[in-house]
Order: sequence, then C-alpha cells, then structure tokens
Amino acid sequence: MAAGTSTTTPDRLGYRPALDGVRGIAIALVVCLHAFERPLGGFLGVDLFFVLSGFLITTLLLEERQRNGRVSFRGFYRRRALRLVPALIVMLTAYTAVAIAAAASRGELDWRHLRTMTWAVLGGFAYVSDFLQASGATVPFGLSHLWSLAIEEQFYLLWPVLLLVVLGARRRLALVVLSSFVAAVAAHRLQLVLGGTPHARINFAPDTRFDSIFVGCFFGVLFSRGAVQWASQRVRAALITASLATVLVLVALGGALGHALPLGFFTLFAVACGLAICEIASSPDGGLAHALSIRPLVFLGRISYSLYLWHVPVLMACGALTAGGLPRSTSLELFGVAASVGVAYASYYLVELPFLRRKRQSSPLAQSAPAATAASVPAPG
Repeated sequence: MAAGTSTTTPDRLGYRPALDGVRGIAIALVVCLHAFERPLGGFLGVDLFFVLSGFLITTLLLEERQRNGRVSFRGFYRRRALRLVPALIVMLTAYTAVAIAAAASRGELDWRHLRTMTWAVLGGFAYVSDFLQASGATVPFGLSHLWSLAIEEQFYLLWPVLLLVVLGARRRLALVVLSSFVAAVAAHRLQLVLGGTPHARINFAPDTRFDSIFVGCFFGVLFSRGAVQWASQRVRAALITASLATVLVLVALGGALGHALPLGFFTLFAVACGLAICEIASSPDGGLAHALSIRPLVFLGRISYSLYLWHVPVLMACGALTAGGLPRSTSLELFGVAASVGVAYASYYLVELPFLRRKRQSSPLAQSAPAATAASVPAPG
C-alpha cells in the first residue's frame, strides 16, 4: 500500500472517491444482510459507517479550525440538519401513510397500533430510536434500523464542543482522551455482557456503541496531525493487510460469533477499519484507494444515506424482508434490492441534492463537502 504522489496535500482531506467506496461497501453489507441474510456479519457495516463518520467529521472540524482560526458551531449543526433531516422527514411521512393504509386494509388499525407507530415515528424524527429499542419498547420493524442514526446525532451534539472547546489545539491530548474513551466504552460493554444484560440494551444504547465512532475520531485526529506516515512502507503494508484480513473474517463470521461480539470484537473491527480508512486518506493514489474508487461502489456510497433510510421499508413492501422470519424467494429479494436502490436514487436526487447544495454554499470547506457527506450510519433492524 505504498503512498503515491497526489495532487491533494496529504494532511488535507479534500474529496476522496475511495471514501465513497468505503461507504458503498458499508451499505452493501447492511442491505445484503437484510435482503439475503448474508454475509453473517453484514451488520458490521454499521460500525464501518460509525468509524468513517467519526473520521470525516473530526478531520473536517480540525481543518476548519486550522483554516479559519475558529469553527462555527451554528454552521456545523445547520449543515448536519440540511444533510440529514429532509430525507428522513420524507421517508417517515411516506412510511406512516403506507403503514396506516396497510393496517386499515387488514382491519388492524386501532388506537394501540396508532400509539405504537406514533411513538416510533416521533422517536425516529427526534433521534431517540436507540433509547426506545434499548429500553425494550416496541418499534415497528420498518423503522427499527433508525437506532444508528440516533446514536450518531447524539454523539455529534457533544463531540464538536469537546474537541474544539475543551481540547482545543492540543491534538496529542485528544488522542489520549479518545483512547481512554474507547477503552472505557469497551470495558463498560464487557461488564454488561458478563452481567447478563439484555441483548437489546447492549446493542442499541449509545453508551455501549460509541467506541466505533471514537475510533474514527482518533484516526481523524491522527490524520489531521500529519502523523499518518509514521512507519515504513513495508510495515504499513503488513499492518493494513492484517487489518483487511480482520475485517473480512469478522464480516464472514460475525453472525456465528453471536453474543461474543460485544466482548471486544466490535472494537477490534473498528480499529481495523480505522487503519484502512486512514491509509486510504493518506495515500489516495495507493492500491487500496484505487480498488475502492470503482464506479459501482462510489455510486452506492453517494446514495448510501437514502438507501439506508429506505431499504428496510421497501424490502418489507416487496415481501423480501419479514419481521417473522417467513420463507422468502430469491426473485423477491433481488427485486426488493433493485427497488430499494431505485427509491434511494430518486431520494438522493430529488431530496438530498437540493439541500446538499445549500449545505455546501454555507460550508467554509466547500471543496471538501463531498467527502463530508457522511451518511449517518446504518444498523441492522
């Protein structure tokens, strides 16, 4: 994975098609798991999104601080809202209308049904779906995947302030603090697992899932310090190879590991992904970056946020995904995936892009905006 000569300054992120490719792999893992029940560890695509998001947001915040001497928190949260909220509102509105009509046609529409759906829709809009599911509340299967969006937004309510106000320019201190946070979350999760805490509490609560985002933030700080070329080409190649092997093994076997995953494999997966992402960002002309820059992956990466929002309800509408584990046909699964991509494509161009243009106009790092379109992460429903 030799670093090549690039037109982009190594310690400036700019736009990396390969990072869209990473996003494309992440969403492909999640969609394939829901549609085909393979690969077994496809749900780790969520953690890949978490790591990538932490890396991008942290890097761009630090670059804005370095360029302008300050960061506009108002601008940051405005850009997040423009990036995420419109597409979410459209999906929730469409889902609610279709779900109510379907329940009414089956004669199942009553106040209890409406109350459950109302709380789930409001929870999705308010970014608290993770708390609902971690507490054991009933959430319709078509909205169950929104927990990961909630975790990201809760994280970014706190992280920019901590990074830029508390830690300031002390990036070495930031690396120490982030390492401590990762260890603390992993240890806390381990304690809960060994104590017999319910599966939903461990998998959906922010205090047990923040470590993947912290890992991404760690590598974002490392990249922004210009410390990515810390080892020889041969050592870095060996380390990246080991990281990719770790990612492949965990994705292939993740489902078989079951409840053992929270014992430390989530964090191991995140670190392996962080190393690979940092290598891609620091060596945009390297072999790994080129492999991830192929058009199909970049396309999936571009529409990944809309595809994540829509794929569960669309797969259910097509009969390719059922909450009760009923038998499914391959033709329905393939049709469901194609329909999900089609709806996501329409959502991206009709809903996301108009607001993304406004977001980029308000961004002090407009030329880096494509890299910053980090889809809020997926998660298995």
